[in-house]
Amino acid sequence: MYHQNRIAKVIFNMGIIVIIAGAVIGYILGSQSYETEWIIVLQWWMTGFLSGLLFIGFSELIEIQYKTAMKLGVKHPIRFENALEEQPIKNDIDTN
Repeated sequence: MYHQNRIAKVIFNMGIIVIIAGAVIGYILGSQSYETEWIIVLQWWMTGFLSGLLFIGFSELIEIQYKTAMKLGVKHPIRFENALEEQPIKNDIDTN
């Protein structure tokens, strides 16, 4: 998956790492006894998978917002300095 936004890339990669870590940790913890305890393995696999998907979903939301901001012509949507600048207030009501 190609992301233009650095934050979206980092969060996406974190999601992949969480999924892989959940699979590995689940197998290690489930295999500590004589027989593999599949309940422990499946709990870790499901938890890692769902947590990783949440990270991947958040990265996609950030990427979509970034692309929308680029289409609207926002110069630097990530920087907060732009939000702090005073903008002139437009008055739609005629005072004449």
